Amino acid sequence: MPDPASERHGEAAAPSRTPLGRRILSPILRFLLRMFLRVEVTGSNRVPETGAGIVFYNHIHWLDPVVICAQLPRYAIPLTKVEVSRWPLVAWLLYHYRVVYITRGVVDRAALQATWAVLRDGDVSVISPEGTRSQDGRLLTAKEGLAFVARQAPDAWLVPVAVTGTPAFRWRFPFIGRPRATITYGRSFYFKWPRAADGSVALPEGRAAREVMREMTDEAMGQLAALLPEEMRGAAATVQCCRRCAVVGLRRPPDVGESHLWSFCFGRIPCVGLSAILGRAMLRLLSWTACSGLSIGATIPPGSRSSARARS
Repeated sequence: MPDPASERHGEAAAPSRTPLGRRILSPILRFLLRMFLRVEVTGSNRVPETGAGIVFYNHIHWLDPVVICAQLPRYAIPLTKVEVSRWPLVAWLLYHYRVVYITRGVVDRAALQATWAVLRDGDVSVISPEGTRSQDGRLLTAKEGLAFVARQAPDAWLVPVAVTGTPAFRWRFPFIGRPRATITYGRSFYFKWPRAADGSVALPEGRAAREVMREMTDEAMGQLAALLPEEMRGAAATVQCCRRCAVVGLRRPPDVGESHLWSFCFGRIPCVGLSAILGRAMLRLLSWTACSGLSIGATIPPGSRSSARARS
């Protein structure tokens, strides 16, 4: 099946660079999730198989990025609040799982550089543009950080992911009364960056750059809002997505409406005692990657440059 990213860049799929720690911990995380949650995934074929990309989602529960990273068909690296790095056992697990730590509320240049390095390596970064969890489930006004990150990787694709149902998660006996959560992937798209005569990205300065990034972020959130139930769309429900975002269109894999329900062969067997205690403890430790969203866009340096227009 053709892939938009590979067609765009003319590249072949690179060998997996997934660290050993991620390969070991990912199956454990998926098993623990299946113990306590039923996850329905729709549209995962919309994630390009190659090329750098940004997956962004609506943040309604601390479990959101855990579920997304656990079932993404690509190696993806989430952003996590820096406080987690000081928790001994959790820090050790996340070191091997691999995350990008970020200091919220300030421009964390180290986190920016680490995220850009992820994109330069051709991998996927998982970002919450809202910067915090929504208390009522409705989309919040996103920070400009989404476009600010993407400006250093102008050829990176973006995929919106709508999350619902995770607030119903509760610690209870495994496989009994598991709530259902849904993960819905939208169509991949690119930001329209202006190009100079030599093909490089030409970016404006100052206030104009921030206004353009605001438009980019709003349109991206409009793509995300279209995947959510109407009552969860918030202010992004009225955003028109055509000026700053270019949907990949026919170059993406055909949308076959694929949907599958995560299930486990022992899903009907109650699991109690020590396994339940260990399961809850491990899920809590691994899930602390979810404790933050992207807040770097809240205070973009005044001299930062960015813009967008249609590709030639």
